[in-house]
Amino acid sequence: MKDEKKVRRLRFYILSGVALLIAIVSYSFGGLGKVPKSQVKSQVSTAKKIDLTKAKINEVEITQKDVKKFLVAYYTKKDLEENRNRYKPFMTDSMYKTALSAEETPVAQTYKGYVINQKFQDAKVYIDATNQTVLVKVDYSYVTLTKKTDKASDGMSNNSTATLLLTYQKTGKSLLVNNIQNVSFDDRSSDTSQGIKGQEAIYEQSESKTTTSDEKLPTAEERLGTTTASVEKPKTDEESK
Repeated sequence: MKDEKKVRRLRFYILSGVALLIAIVSYSFGGLGKVPKSQVKSQVSTAKKIDLTKAKINEVEITQKDVKKFLVAYYTKKDLEENRNRYKPFMTDSMYKTALSAEETPVAQTYKGYVINQKFQDAKVYIDATNQTVLVKVDYSYVTLTKKTDKASDGMSNNSTATLLLTYQKTGKSLLVNNIQNVSFDDRSSDTSQGIKGQEAIYEQSESKTTTSDEKLPTAEERLGTTTASVEKPKTDEESK
């Protein structure tokens, strides 16, 4: 009888130990799949921050500051071709090639050395973010010389204005100028020709005409051509109210 009692007690202890072991193992494995609420909130918050950061990187906008940086680089030059390395970063490859071709035309090359010290003065900028276009009215100055050997102080100072329609294109993570179109507010017709515009008025002369050292350059008014196209001037936020 005593042996049977001992066997029963032993079985009880063994079963109790097995049950306790199973309970411990079950609790341990069950806990692995549970994450504290505070940790869950932290992870969600971090994920949101990462998503917002990515969104900001992917969103590229045209700003007044960036447009003016381009205009300064494009309009400020000591002489023809001197500012190529400065305006290149703001243009697409195709636009840059077009700009180089325009500077290498016979008309532009004829006046190289006679039109110098061109400087950006100011600009009014109207941004159309939806169509990635920018309308700008640029004021700039330059000096014309009678002889290439003359000093800048001997030349004639001129002030001029150009109105351009800039078309931007997303390239990589940047928005670059992909087309420059010369426009006017005189009427509603528009120039659909491609290419670089806005500065060629300085050099607008008949290609058959050459300039000698004794020959005077035309006045600023005569140099400003009338081949610009026209668009309607957009309203600023204040004007549209």
